[in-house]
Amino acid sequence: MARAPNWRGARQGRCANLNHPLHDPCDAINGITRRDQVLIFRLQTGHNRLKAHLFSKFKIGSTPLC
Repeated sequence: MARAPNWRGARQGRCANLNHPLHDPCDAINGITRRDQVLIFRLQTGHNRLKAHLFSKFKIGSTPLC
């Protein structure tokens, strides 16, 4: 499969969501960078290194594992 010249021309990944029936271009999440979107998602789902950081720096908790 040939690579699309830009991300808008691709048929998979984030650009595929642009054609999704529930895609809302006015949604506030579209106004922030992908890095910030990932950060928010990780904090909401608990998939982050916060517990390990608190354990290593401040000895909060009994283990760095989640």
